[in-house]
Amino acid sequence: MKKIKLFLIAMSLGLLVFSQTTILTEDFEGGSMPTGWTQTTNGVGWDFGSDLSSSYWTIPPHTVYAAANDDGAGSGNDGSVDYLITPALDLSSYSAVVLTFAEFMNGAFGESASVEVSTDGGSSWTNVYDVVAGNDWTTAIVSLTAYAGQSNVMVGFHANDNGQWASGFAIDDVNIYEPAAYDAAMVEITTPAFVNAGMVTLQGTLQNLGANTLTSVDVVWSTDGGTTTHTDNLTGLNVVTSGTYNFSHSIQIDMTTTQGYNVMCWVENPNGNTDANSSNDQVTKLISSLSQIPQKVVVGEEAGGTWCGWCPRGLVALKDMAHYYPSTWIGISVHDGDPMVNTTYDNAMANIVSGYPSGMVDRAGGVEVDPGDFETTYQTQINVISPVAVDIQNVSWNSSSRQVDFDVVATFYTNTSGNFRINAVITEDGVSGTSSSWDQHNYYSSSSQNIDLIDWEGINWKNLPSTVPAADMVYNHVAREILGGWDGTSGSIPGTVTDGTPNSHSYSYTVPAEYNENNMWLIGMVIDQTTGEILNAFKTNLVPTSVQAESKKKIVVFPNPTNRIINVTNADNATIEVWNMIGQKLITVNSTKNIQRIDLSTLQSGTYIVRIISDNETITRKINLMK
Repeated sequence: MKKIKLFLIAMSLGLLVFSQTTILTEDFEGGSMPTGWTQTTNGVGWDFGSDLSSSYWTIPPHTVYAAANDDGAGSGNDGSVDYLITPALDLSSYSAVVLTFAEFMNGAFGESASVEVSTDGGSSWTNVYDVVAGNDWTTAIVSLTAYAGQSNVMVGFHANDNGQWASGFAIDDVNIYEPAAYDAAMVEITTPAFVNAGMVTLQGTLQNLGANTLTSVDVVWSTDGGTTTHTDNLTGLNVVTSGTYNFSHSIQIDMTTTQGYNVMCWVENPNGNTDANSSNDQVTKLISSLSQIPQKVVVGEEAGGTWCGWCPRGLVALKDMAHYYPSTWIGISVHDGDPMVNTTYDNAMANIVSGYPSGMVDRAGGVEVDPGDFETTYQTQINVISPVAVDIQNVSWNSSSRQVDFDVVATFYTNTSGNFRINAVITEDGVSGTSSSWDQHNYYSSSSQNIDLIDWEGINWKNLPSTVPAADMVYNHVAREILGGWDGTSGSIPGTVTDGTPNSHSYSYTVPAEYNENNMWLIGMVIDQTTGEILNAFKTNLVPTSVQAESKKKIVVFPNPTNRIINVTNADNATIEVWNMIGQKLITVNSTKNIQRIDLSTLQSGTYIVRIISDNETITRKINLMK
């Protein structure tokens, strides 16, 4: 998914033709250095073509473009001063100047990029814009008004590997122009897609694409195509050309009814004048209000491998996150090129990550996250409102066939429409091997890098050898199977969901003989196909629940239904938990009694899940509380 930046607006350059004067335009379709353009380089340089990708830097399609590919140039090349430079521009007759261009830079392996301006023939350069890393092409809008009135202005697109064997920087569709006097644009609605039912404040970002400083503008909204509009006149602004302004509308939206609302928001009357370009004035967003807010669980998918010397960073990140956030974090280790690889999962991750280790957190924004930043991203995602509670029910294990059957249940707490899918992942802890392919390479070793990598137990990988032998390695969170594929199971959730109505999908998995079912986990999740993001998830043990296992434990929860008290038999040395149907743990009892009595009088009438955890087994029972 394309990242929309607060100071950018992703739009077709074809829309930027209203009452503007073109100064320079270049789409690189000639396939070579454009006339009048120049470059500087110490060994990498700029190329032109429709496919300039390399082994570890994949450029999304974008017709013919220009790129400085540090990865493709190989190690040992200096890619720190790769400038692609426009001809000298005479801006002496213009009062305002704007640059737009398409950009792609994922920032892998230390790559950075910027736009710089020279007024002395290239002897010195001033940075006017830093490119923000992303996973797809975006369109940047940069004000050059500070250089209006000058006669010798050169614009340089600077790719910088910062002394590393980095990835690269690609650009296309360069357009430098004098904008219309008045052009306000609505960038985005920033109110979350899911909110608590009630009166909701509409928030968003607008941008000044006109030559004159924006001092006032009308922001208007309506819902569901209605004719009733609500206007907020913003005054006292000081938004310069290409600048943005974050607003909160003074008139709230009534979202008391739990449903989806198609919100339309637009700008009018910049500085009291007619807007020169009405095509960029309006945006829409589906916002759904919730009857209740489920407990959020964050999913981190980490890509790494035993061959990767930097990948201990991923192992440490998953270990620390599991320790510090055991109930609201689910870690999945997706291995590449080693004995633990799951090809389906690995191939999907490889299409996203630019190197190893890397990963995603809730797949938020389609952006890859370095494992070292998992916790920071988690802190953002744990506060994102999820519309759906996820549960795993009816787990059945057949020890003879080694088949586990289970249902992933998704319960939405709104009436809305969308493209949602259920998915299921199987992971295993305590995985080890004996051959050299199980050895973990370690670039943090003092023999190769003077860098500390310390986990929560105080283990410093700097003190471990450059290759940690298989005999000393135990891998956790290993992805064994992704049953619905990367996107989830098609048709598992209807296009229209009803508040409080469960939607479930059944899965079966045969555990290979070499896997230890007692160390395995079932993970259920719901994926929004529109954004690609994981909305919520749930995790439980893959444990025996066959007749044989049940007779061993003889666990009985009674009475069921109950009006207050439940009794759990054979509960000595067990942990008993009571969960509600939206994934919140309400009661925990560490039992030492053969029959444990639990008082539910503080809970409301409804259906609950009782989990009895004992002897590396987890047994679940559904009970009904009827007061």
